[in-house]
Amino acid sequence: MASEYEMGHIRQLQARHTHMQEKTFTNWVNNIFRVGRVGIKIQNLYTELADGTHLLRLLELISGEALPAPSRGRLRVHFLENNSRALAFLRAKVGSREVLLCVVPAGSRDTLDGHLS
Repeated sequence: MASEYEMGHIRQLQARHTHMQEKTFTNWVNNIFRVGRVGIKIQNLYTELADGTHLLRLLELISGEALPAPSRGRLRVHFLENNSRALAFLRAKVGSREVLLCVVPAGSRDTLDGHLS
């Protein structure tokens, strides 16, 4: 059985790994936005992708397809609508729900609430 020290060290390594993944993904997203010349720079994935507007724009740039304009309202229902549109687009492109679950959270509420696993 692992000691308390070992468990603490493992948790610390996992936290470092997660932070590195978040930083790498943030840099990748910012590079897509920079190349697309859209003037968006993400600092925090959890808060800045929550309303779905930047997520829709990212999907447009990656796919080269025009997506419906995002809802510009500031209520939770507008954020859910935007995230639902993004997930519907991904489901249409990926097709398989099993593959999609490996790529994106299970629902628009997950993205809105910051559960970007």
